[in-house]
Amino acid sequence: MKQRVQFSELLGVQVSVRGLSDVRGAPKGSVTHMISLLDSSYGGAADPEQVGLVDHLVLHFDDISERIPGKRVVRREDIQALLEFGQRLAANLDQERHLLIHCHAGVSRSSAALLVLMARAEPERNAQRAMDELLQICPWGLPNVSVVEEGDRLLGYHGKLQDVVTLYYDSLRAGANVT
Repeated sequence: MKQRVQFSELLGVQVSVRGLSDVRGAPKGSVTHMISLLDSSYGGAADPEQVGLVDHLVLHFDDISERIPGKRVVRREDIQALLEFGQRLAANLDQERHLLIHCHAGVSRSSAALLVLMARAEPERNAQRAMDELLQICPWGLPNVSVVEEGDRLLGYHGKLQDVVTLYYDSLRAGANVT
C-alpha cells in the first residue's frame, strides 16, 4: 500500500491512512493527531510518544459488519467519540495539523472513519463529495459498512452516506474503475 500524505479540503488538514505496522514509520513530529481503530482483542496501541501527538483517539472494535460471537461490532458511542475528535480537530484551523488514521490494515475501519469525519465537515451534506475526497486520499479504501451506517445515523444523512458506499461497492463488483 502506498503511504502518502494528502490535504483534505473538507477537514482542512493533512491526512494519511495507514496500517498498524506502518504507524511507526511516520516521521516523529509530523503527525499531530491520530485515530487508532484496533481489534477488540488487541491490547496495545501505537505509542503517542513515538510520534509526538497532540491528540490521540483509540477505539477497539472488530472489522465486522454484523454480530459475531466473541467479536465486537462498532457501537454508537464509538462513532460519537470519533465525531467529538473531529470537532477538536476542527478547532484552531490556523494551526498546521496532520491527522493519521490507522486500523490494522489501513483499509476498512480507517477509511470508514475518515469518510465519517469528512461527512461531518461537509457543509452541504453532500455524501458523494465526501466519498470522492476519501478515494482521492485513500484510493485503496474499502469503508467498513457498520462504521458508515452509524456515522450516517448520527450525522443525519438519512441513508445518503450509506448509499454512496453501497454504490461504490456495487461498482467494484461490476468491475468499474471508480478511482
